[in-house]
Amino acid sequence: MSMESTLASIPRSSSKVRRFPVIENTASDWHFEDTAALCDFCSKEIRASKIKYSKLAEKASVCVSTISKMARGETNFPRANTILEILRALGFQVVVRG
Repeated sequence: MSMESTLASIPRSSSKVRRFPVIENTASDWHFEDTAALCDFCSKEIRASKIKYSKLAEKASVCVSTISKMARGETNFPRANTILEILRALGFQVVVRG
């Protein structure tokens, strides 16, 4: 089943908008059209933030190892909620449109 949806990440300090197409969702799993781009975006933002991984993990309510793996680009298929919480912890306003 295909859906016409996007996940947009909007930095609070800028008017730039990044959109990531969603091609399918079932129950609580979201399947992004380009998961690699979403992971890469999150990875770059984690590294650019200069926030200690332990502080970011606490803010995002995820394990420090999750943050570390995301920053190194070792997470290929993260859960949508993990990405959303990390981006929120980094100061992004996340909007999901369907």
